[in-house]
Amino acid sequence: EDVLFCPNGLGQIYVATPWENYRISPDIFCECSPFGLSVPQNHLGYQFAHSGNCMAGVITFRKQSSPNGPNTREFLGVELIQPLVIGTEYFFSGYINCSGGLPVVVSANNFGMKLLTYGIDSSLGHLLVSNSATIFSDSLLSDTTSWFKISGSFIADSTYTHMVLGNFF
Repeated sequence: EDVLFCPNGLGQIYVATPWENYRISPDIFCECSPFGLSVPQNHLGYQFAHSGNCMAGVITFRKQSSPNGPNTREFLGVELIQPLVIGTEYFFSGYINCSGGLPVVVSANNFGMKLLTYGIDSSLGHLLVSNSATIFSDSLLSDTTSWFKISGSFIADSTYTHMVLGNFF
């Protein structure tokens, strides 16, 4: 919701301060954006934001055309306001939705949240795929009209400083 300016191109998650690109080029869609990047109508389909005027967009998994080619995943991350306190219980919740625009309707699972004790450069984002996440949902998300809540709690085992969203599996 806090944007530096109205997004006018793909890959501009950085305009939603303090969110950052942790791999490839996460997008942000806002009501004020031009056609193709707007809410609710954009190049990925038709969806109102869960709340407010903007929403982020990420590719959680896409296999390249080659049978042995790399897969594509986007991650967005943020530095926490303060480090987590070891031994303290924390709660996380967020909402996700499956894109409904052709040709990108692809069901996905394993979307979640991972905590780090450091920021990560987008060129090293592939290191985040480690088959683990702090909180995630293994439900196959295919509903293109409703928002799906991911939530959970955890006890901090480190002084984490960064949170990342994406598919880590």
